[in-house]
Amino acid sequence: MNQPLAYVHPGAKIAKNVVIEPFATIHNNVTIGEGSWIGSNVTIMEGARIGKNCNIFPGAVISAPPQDLKYQGEETTVEIGNNVTIYQCVTLGGSNPTNGVPGKRHPTIRDNVIIGSGAQIIGPITVGDRARVGANAVVTDDVPEGATMIGLKARSTLVKAETWAKEFMPYGTPCEEPCEPGNQRIESLEEQIATLRQQVDALLAEREALNPKAQIVREGK
Repeated sequence: MNQPLAYVHPGAKIAKNVVIEPFATIHNNVTIGEGSWIGSNVTIMEGARIGKNCNIFPGAVISAPPQDLKYQGEETTVEIGNNVTIYQCVTLGGSNPTNGVPGKRHPTIRDNVIIGSGAQIIGPITVGDRARVGANAVVTDDVPEGATMIGLKARSTLVKAETWAKEFMPYGTPCEEPCEPGNQRIESLEEQIATLRQQVDALLAEREALNPKAQIVREGK
């Protein structure tokens, strides 16, 4: 279903059950798979390939046009798999034409990827299956499967295999790190006390073994 205020080039290949919101711009030779949703003010440049059940939120740019005039009119080589979510104001951009791989200057996004708002993914790189890209991250290298990319320049925080296999969680990465710094200090002290108690119990047991008749009063006994 296309909104009247959206621009869809007649040469674009739009599958069934695709929703395109107002002010979106879909250029020539773009392919969009079934069940995808294209938000308002999304720009998808000529030649992009988008899979099934993808959600692209408002303001995202799927390949910006090259600034160098001699490359004007070049089709994008962006490829997006199935079940991909791209949040607001994400850019999937191309590398410098003189530095890119011949015939491939833009990212490939595999299945089940989630890209946070404002992220920039640049160049002929591959974002692996079920990867997550944090908000405002700048990604210029390949992303492993199941990894989380954060920061400038983005670095990979690999997710454990058992976590990778679970249902994908778009808004958080499970971890054992405490949420409150103060709690971390308390937990550290509790661990030290437990260690000291174990050492005292070991010393008392050793003393009792050497002198069974010794009367030793333990805490709580």
